[in-house]
Amino acid sequence: MASSDGTSREPVTTQKWTTIGFTGHRQLDDEKLVRSALADCLDNFIEKYGSIVSYSSVASGADTLFLETAEAQSVPAMIVLPFGQSRFKADFKEEDWLRAEKQIHRAIEFDVVETIASDKEAYLDAGVITVDRCDILLAVWNLEENYGTGGTSDAIKYARSLNKPIIIINAITGKTHIENADQLPAECVKCDTPHSKGELEVIKNNYHYYDTLASKKGPQARSLSIVIILLHLIASGFAITGIIFKDGLNDFNPNILLAIGIVKLLALVLAWTLVFWHHRIQHHWTSTRPKAELYRFFIAIWPLKRRKVNITLANVTEFSDLAKNIMISWEMDRDSELSFSNAKQHYLENRIRDQINYYRSKIKASTFTNYITKKFSNALMVIAIVGALCAVGFKLAHMGDYFADSAILISVFLPLLVAALLAISVAHDTNRRAQRYQNMLMHLETADREVDTSVTWPSLWRAVEKLEYELLNEVEEWHSMTRFSNSH
Repeated sequence: MASSDGTSREPVTTQKWTTIGFTGHRQLDDEKLVRSALADCLDNFIEKYGSIVSYSSVASGADTLFLETAEAQSVPAMIVLPFGQSRFKADFKEEDWLRAEKQIHRAIEFDVVETIASDKEAYLDAGVITVDRCDILLAVWNLEENYGTGGTSDAIKYARSLNKPIIIINAITGKTHIENADQLPAECVKCDTPHSKGELEVIKNNYHYYDTLASKKGPQARSLSIVIILLHLIASGFAITGIIFKDGLNDFNPNILLAIGIVKLLALVLAWTLVFWHHRIQHHWTSTRPKAELYRFFIAIWPLKRRKVNITLANVTEFSDLAKNIMISWEMDRDSELSFSNAKQHYLENRIRDQINYYRSKIKASTFTNYITKKFSNALMVIAIVGALCAVGFKLAHMGDYFADSAILISVFLPLLVAALLAISVAHDTNRRAQRYQNMLMHLETADREVDTSVTWPSLWRAVEKLEYELLNEVEEWHSMTRFSNSH
């Protein structure tokens, strides 16, 4: 959102959501005792974190009880099912299914585990997904290990392997204790109530702020790269001139050589100083552009009918918490949904066609720049070769040192200029590539942990597919860059 003077306002903190995962037994000896303990825990979460959202399955027993308690306290729910609803219903008594079905219908989002070998593994994977998605795991547990697969103790064991904070309600006594308390999310200083109704305006404001900043810093970073290259070129040129014409200049006026040395020194010092300025601007650019694109993505999909969206943008990993918070707020704001035709038109105009125009302009500009750079570089190289031939000819013809030295200067200096032009042409990509390598390392390290802690085939494949998407993107980007390099 731009202010009246055309500048964007300062960014506003987006709605922060804390996700409470849940696992618990189907059979409870004292449902009233457990319900009271669950209510106390949720009250405590709301007091500490303000906006909370639950994530769990909806099996009979503790799961359903947890979701009903969350509903009574206006806590939105996200649900994961081990099977489709028609199959899942077979695991319930009729009265229990009616309670569970009500919670499924009120969920702002629900997942279904992929088809796998056995029912127990499906329940296990539902627990794995719950642990993966939550900030805190709340468990109703009798403290006994399961004799089988897919129970509450398996989910707790998996959460422990990830060092997740776990709050355990003893299913028999109702008493609670905390594991990994040092990993609990930071409590909010001033807990706000959900404000998803106005969240779109916050997102628009933040998009304009970060887009404006990135649009300013990007050209600055590129311009500084060019200036730094040119300063090094100037320093090299003066150094070469001083070496080649040393004797002649010294005879003409010794102060000229001193002046050449001072100019070379000043150019190098200025280039060195600008490097630090460039690093700071580059950091602002590479940190604000991904945020702007993340906000732009949600602005584009905000009026669309809600469904589960897996964000796989390469640069989102660093901002996964921000993406999660906006996603939940988007799920909550059902009133902003447009009709199908209006939503489709909105997306076409604000996402697809806007990006088509942007990339067309970028392709046109880059094609022109590459054409000019290539032609100018080839011309300079021809002149450099001619200069080298002239230098040899002047030496053989004994036409004087001045002409020979001038030809040598041309043959030595112009290749440096060609190198500078080529460096300028790739200056727009080198810093971005360095950031991309850092992102890829982060993806690989994350995948290493996810694969290592996987306990089911679906959870393994989720980690594999997520990483392979990034790797294939990297191969395509590398291929494009090598084709560009070969064209020169």
